[in-house]
Amino acid sequence: AGLVDVRARSFVAEAPPPLDDFGRQVAERHLRSALTELGDRLGPEDRDTVARLLDPDDAAYIGGRDDLIVTAVRTVNVGTAA
Repeated sequence: AGLVDVRARSFVAEAPPPLDDFGRQVAERHLRSALTELGDRLGPEDRDTVARLLDPDDAAYIGGRDDLIVTAVRTVNVGTAA
């Protein structure tokens, strides 16, 4: 892009356990998205594990867990025109 003095800054957000309803919803949406978008690149065992985490009838269901941590990182790159 022809930018100079390019700098990167990362921002980290973390929600420790136990998550509230919103935090569990964020975790579930992320796993659903990963399964949809990356499912064909996951091995069968990994796909099955994620599917179990998303199944409300499974003992491993993410919505029933109290040990989840949600961590998000966003990186912003900034530069100036040459």
